[in-house]
Amino acid sequence: MANMDVVEYYKRGHEAYYDAEEHRKNRDFENAVYRYQVARDHFDTAKEWAENEEARRFCYEAREIARIYSEATEDQMFRVDRADDGSQYETADLQEFMDSDDQTTVEEYEIRGTAALERRTRIPSWLSGGE
Repeated sequence: MANMDVVEYYKRGHEAYYDAEEHRKNRDFENAVYRYQVARDHFDTAKEWAENEEARRFCYEAREIARIYSEATEDQMFRVDRADDGSQYETADLQEFMDSDDQTTVEEYEIRGTAALERRTRIPSWLSGGE
């Protein structure tokens, strides 16, 4: 599979992830879980076909974030359904439904993902007038 195919799978995963985020924000937890799982699958496919270790790690970390968010959203949905007044859980921060290890993992992976994206999209100093 060519690098462009890897990029395409990653983009599909990224789109599914942000679609899941929208569903979750709108309290449509069932569709959010499904879209996180779709994102996870696309990131996993991209990882399998990536040609270097850095790309594989980047895809793996995106996959793990989607997996953790899927599991946390499932827990959130379960608590909303089981509680007499589920509204307290509907608006809760998703971090409340993750164990501390998953919270740490998400924070680390999101920081690395953001830094990698910034490196790839940074305007070169020679283009921006810097030296």
